[in-house]
Amino acid sequence: MAEAEDSPRDGWHWTVKTTFVALLLGSAFIAIWLNRSHVLDGVGGLQDLRWGWVVAAFASECLSMLAFAAVQHRLLHVGGHRLTLAWLTANAYTANAISLAVPYVGSTMAAGYTLRQMRARRVDPVVAGTVLTLGGVFSTVAFGLVLLAGAIASNNVAVALMGILAAALTLAATVVAVIALRRPGGRDRIAGVCAGALKLGRRVTNRPRSEPSELVDRALQRVLRFRFSAVSVGSVLGWALLNWVANVACLAFALEAAGADVPWRSLPIIWGIGVGAASFAPTPGGIGIVETVLSAALVSAGTSTANAVTAVLVYRVLSFNMLVALLTIVARAVNRQRQRLVRRRDEVERHRALARSRIEP
Repeated sequence: MAEAEDSPRDGWHWTVKTTFVALLLGSAFIAIWLNRSHVLDGVGGLQDLRWGWVVAAFASECLSMLAFAAVQHRLLHVGGHRLTLAWLTANAYTANAISLAVPYVGSTMAAGYTLRQMRARRVDPVVAGTVLTLGGVFSTVAFGLVLLAGAIASNNVAVALMGILAAALTLAATVVAVIALRRPGGRDRIAGVCAGALKLGRRVTNRPRSEPSELVDRALQRVLRFRFSAVSVGSVLGWALLNWVANVACLAFALEAAGADVPWRSLPIIWGIGVGAASFAPTPGGIGIVETVLSAALVSAGTSTANAVTAVLVYRVLSFNMLVALLTIVARAVNRQRQRLVRRRDEVERHRALARSRIEP
């Protein structure tokens, strides 16, 4: 009896995964090569690392990723869908690796990957898109609040104003959009703009085939199902804050591991500078640029050059999450292969049973 053949879609998925793993490994090689001077300087200090603090830094980074997944978990619950926190955390590691591996458009690709994964688990596409959008809003507000707290602690008025401005603009845009959606006139204007954009796109791609205005109306109705209470807003914002604060703690513990004094007052500002550098760097994950910027900022805050380079190296290795992402991809591939073999074995058994039933009188 011939075994069931794999579908072309399975082969396509395997090709994509193989390409992505190769991209991750290539990014790791680029990381070492472009940042080799810092790596060589930092490697000398690794022998004197205080490994208890390294473990604490690793735990902080894991907590940061867990909090990131918890934001999506809570938003999905508000939208009427449920996915396990464990699955969302594993997906967050993979999406984060995609975001870091591809400069500029990595975050967009990561969002697209997460959207496809949620749709594969029967989450409504509109709800999934809304979850990702609102997650970005809460994350931006939380980032601004962390910078604001650091600016107040370090008496940096300019950065404090930037944090207030970032949080205020994001909140204002969100509030305006929510108010517009809740009012018939505003909702009609938004629907008209979205339908017009879909009609323009249909002229080029011949999609969607359904009437754009009907699609937009149905989508807006599903978006309006999101009903936030003060508790749910506080919960999502709290997880978003924990995501960033835990990442700051990872940098602090990396400094402790290197034997350096932590510049607590200016640490959130230094960390924010590194995050900003990663966002605009033309290299994967800001490799070579973030390390230089963070090391220089730490040295300017009074940390010795050797300790700063070692601490940044530890922090970047932990926050890059490449190893965990690779393990996640491999685990998922193995699990999917095991499920495929089980399905194939069950199909063979069914065919054998059917053949025996035809032979027996």
